Amino acid sequence: PEEYFESVKIGKDTWMVKNLDVVTYRNGDPITHMDQVKGWLTATSGAWCVYNNDTSHLENLGRMYNWHAVNDSRNIAPEGWHVATYSEWQALINTLGGVDSAGAKLKEVGFTYWAPPNAGATNSTGFSAYAGGYRSETDGSFKDIGGFGFWWLNSPSSPGYAYSMQLSTITEKAYTSENLKNFGAYVRCVKD
Repeated sequence: PEEYFESVKIGKDTWMVKNLDVVTYRNGDPITHMDQVKGWLTATSGAWCVYNNDTSHLENLGRMYNWHAVNDSRNIAPEGWHVATYSEWQALINTLGGVDSAGAKLKEVGFTYWAPPNAGATNSTGFSAYAGGYRSETDGSFKDIGGFGFWWLNSPSSPGYAYSMQLSTITEKAYTSENLKNFGAYVRCVKD
């Protein structure tokens, strides 16, 4: 099954080229579909949604998950893969020349998936990151498609928070941020 996923080797790790798009954990248990705002904000277990609850975004963006889905012991990653860790993202950034320029090498070129200016984007890695926006952990709204992309790291940061990787249209940087666990972000997996 792992060969089914298009991937690219960057440095020592092999990364999925697309955001994760699964509705079950590895054992087949369903991940809760949470399109309602109230449910999203109060969820204490794994949940997924699609940007703006619009399934036309599925093919290009995949699904957004809360951190509870990423951290579930049933494993959101398909067999042969795992959710990228903090150290794997850091290694990726270091391989690409550091925080100040790594984002440019990860972002899809042009303005189909990024609003202008899409600063410095070359996608020289083939990682093909899209600006899929996010789901707010404070009001459940969908925000900043075209402007930002966020990907969960399988690493808690402090109580109630976890790390994500963030790319922006206005900078070439790739940096980590801390988000509440009910933030909605995408997932990229790394080959075991």
